[in-house]
Amino acid sequence: MTLLLLAMILATPNAQADRGERAEKRQHRRAQTQLQEIAEGYWRAVRWDRVAEAAAFLGDPDERIDWLAEGTVEGSFSYRSASVIHLEVGPGLVDDPDGHERRATVLVEIEGFDSDQVLKREVRVQHWYKQSGTWYVVEGERVGVARK
Repeated sequence: MTLLLLAMILATPNAQADRGERAEKRQHRRAQTQLQEIAEGYWRAVRWDRVAEAAAFLGDPDERIDWLAEGTVEGSFSYRSASVIHLEVGPGLVDDPDGHERRATVLVEIEGFDSDQVLKREVRVQHWYKQSGTWYVVEGERVGVARK
């Protein structure tokens, strides 16, 4: 009798919706943890001017090849530090025209020297997307965009 009652409760639309919400929360947490690790690795590669390592996180093959051909992360800018300070992962996407599973925004604090050797510190915004189970930097944002 108890088993039958439990089965009836679990079969209700509310129970199914709760399971769906819990599953989305788990996937969201997993995506956030994965992006945190990947973004930190990406920015560590950028900070140490390891272009080949960082370029692997670019989804657009043409942009990846262009960056590898340039051979430098950001021209005359010399990074002293780069740290991921915050990230926001969006909800799972269904039927996205670009095939993205999720989108995210990453805030990165950078510090370094420009060609005039003056220490510069700023927060940059960078957009990422998840596709085929991994995260990639949105085209044209390989070192982020200065936050106003």
